[in-house]
Amino acid sequence: MSNADAKADVARGDHEDVPPLSSSSRIGRFFKWKRAKRPTAFLREAGYLLLGLVSLATVTSLYFWLDVPLVAAAFTYLVVLVLLSLVTNLSSLIVFSFIGVGCLSYFFAPPIYSFRVDYPQDLITISAFMITSFVVNFLVTRGKKAEDRLRRSEAYLAEAQRLSHASSAAYNETELLHWSEESSRLFGFDPLQGIPSREAVWQRIHPDDLDRVNETIEHAVREKRSFANEFRIILLDGTVKHVESINYPVFSASGELLEIASTGIDVTARKGAEQALRESEAKFRDYAETASDWFWEIGPDYKLTLLTENAFGAPAGHQLGTACRDHALDLETDPEKWRLLLATLDSRKPFRDFVYRGLSGNGSPMYVKASGKPVFDADGEFHGYRGTGTDVTALTRAQEALRESERSARSAIDGIAGLVAIMTPNGEVETVNR
Repeated sequence: MSNADAKADVARGDHEDVPPLSSSSRIGRFFKWKRAKRPTAFLREAGYLLLGLVSLATVTSLYFWLDVPLVAAAFTYLVVLVLLSLVTNLSSLIVFSFIGVGCLSYFFAPPIYSFRVDYPQDLITISAFMITSFVVNFLVTRGKKAEDRLRRSEAYLAEAQRLSHASSAAYNETELLHWSEESSRLFGFDPLQGIPSREAVWQRIHPDDLDRVNETIEHAVREKRSFANEFRIILLDGTVKHVESINYPVFSASGELLEIASTGIDVTARKGAEQALRESEAKFRDYAETASDWFWEIGPDYKLTLLTENAFGAPAGHQLGTACRDHALDLETDPEKWRLLLATLDSRKPFRDFVYRGLSGNGSPMYVKASGKPVFDADGEFHGYRGTGTDVTALTRAQEALRESERSARSAIDGIAGLVAIMTPNGEVETVNR
């Protein structure tokens, strides 16, 4: 059944709408819709029942006046019942069948105006009518139920495709054989206009991707295998969408291509997110490579899992998988500060400006200032630390040189025999020799 037929059926009210089940509010509206639908359905069935009674009465009156034989009347009743089965339900059809049996025996089987049937052949005809009518009613009703289930399935499928932005189609070398509503929305066609031409759809594919798409299809058909395609489409307003499709060729027993069944997904949002992520990573790398600081990460075992390229002043990839203390040169000379750092890490607290003496990427001594904060996942599980490191070798050595200069100056002043005092510009005594 095509999408246009399904829409026409909805407009005529030939089947019940399929309410979406995606939220509690929609389910509530569904029950309200069902309650409002009951009086309408009752009136419709009553109208069909009246139509059936009028039809049987008209046929009975006309055939009785024309003195039509019993067999002809029975056949006409069957035709009427078949027509009525297209619009009414099984219970009404059973009622019509019994009414037909009564009319045949009362008006057409001798003696007339009596429900008694005297001739065996008439009894056989009426019995055959009853059995045939029941079989026809059963088959037609079962077909209607199957059609209704198909319509429901198509409606659910269309809603699922709309919510998931997934489309379905089938095509061969010359035309489109199937085209879902979501396919029309994806490619910018009006779903009410039916299936577009294959040429119109192919014109929406980005010119830079069209040759590759066709080559992929031809190569897969030659090898008789399924294939995937990723391409861009351009809508009439210039909007560009990214589509990923999976295709399954169907071949005849002789190997001839019958159709290619395809499912497509709109991945424009994902492509945009991936592009934004790549740009963010590029910016991060640029910042990291031009900054004097570097970034690091350690796992729950406190071993390095990430280092930017400028870490420790030179490529230091060999330090990944090791702990910072493994390369520390002041671990034995200043164990207290390392003990305090380890206690901070074990308590999962952040730390700032931890300075230690370690090895640079080329193996020479250097001073490092590190700061970091703990990392937890959404469930609160500890995943390690991440933070920054700074080469403070020049600053530390300048401070050491300044302290050494101060010590030398102090020793020189203390070595003078007389009283020596150094005063500030405001007259305060800054230094006096010993």
